[in-house]
Amino acid sequence: MSSNGKNIIVLIEEFRGSPEYALYKSLTTFNISLYIFNTNYSHLKKILEFVMDDPKFAPLMDVRNRDQLNNLLDDVIRLLHNFVAAAISLVDHTRNVYKELYSQTAKFPDYQNHIDREFKDDPLVQFVHCLRQYCQHYRAPNISIQHSWNKNDEKIKNTVNLLKKDLEIFGSWNANARKYLDQIEERLDIYELITTYRKRILDFQVWFNSRQKEIHKTEFDLLQKKEEELLKAQLNHFLDMALSSKEKSKVGEVDIFYGIFNSRDYKELNGIPMDSTKRCARAIELVQGYIPISDDIIKKITEWYKKQI
Repeated sequence: MSSNGKNIIVLIEEFRGSPEYALYKSLTTFNISLYIFNTNYSHLKKILEFVMDDPKFAPLMDVRNRDQLNNLLDDVIRLLHNFVAAAISLVDHTRNVYKELYSQTAKFPDYQNHIDREFKDDPLVQFVHCLRQYCQHYRAPNISIQHSWNKNDEKIKNTVNLLKKDLEIFGSWNANARKYLDQIEERLDIYELITTYRKRILDFQVWFNSRQKEIHKTEFDLLQKKEEELLKAQLNHFLDMALSSKEKSKVGEVDIFYGIFNSRDYKELNGIPMDSTKRCARAIELVQGYIPISDDIIKKITEWYKKQI
């Protein structure tokens, strides 16, 4: 193995063994929980919007298609179950991240006050949290579709609802969730419920992420420097390998830009002919969007593309 190759291995070990990388991995795990929540929201929102706005829904109201309508409503219940479960998972995972990273330090003193102010006594938030108990530990909720005539656009408006009389049977609503339930007349629009709740969560996540960037700026800056050093060494190593051969190199773009480019970048480059100078220029621009590179590396990239013509 070349000395450059050995140096890259050392850099990889230092990068992955650093406390900054361990912090990054902890926060990345949390981001997966946020992805699960958002994906469940998107799936539920999509099927609700189909009922509300899509002309293809109308035939399902025909008695001859009642089986298809029932299947669709079962899917709404399934997706609502997933949404409220993911909502609580995100709450728990956020709390665990805080405990793991900050509970023994004074780095994040405003976290608990923010949680208490925004969520602890909020009727809507507490209702969603108790609705998770209802769905997971009591029973699958009954839902109904309400039709109303919209005079403004002269269309029938459909809403998918939870029925208040069914919800009231459940005896484990906490006091604040009960406040939300009490203000409902007969039906609760599921679409309105989930979109309002999600906005509250996203507003919190924006704040939470911005605070983490402030708190861990030193660690994140150091990790970025280590990653840039590793990627530049790796890029230089593969370019040297590719240029050392007098023939067209077996080392391709995927090898040279490994760890730097993503699938969108490769797709964009593949849309430019290999014998076009625009491909080389665009590749250099893309690299510079991720890491700073020297004139020497730019020269090597240019030489490699010339060899491919």
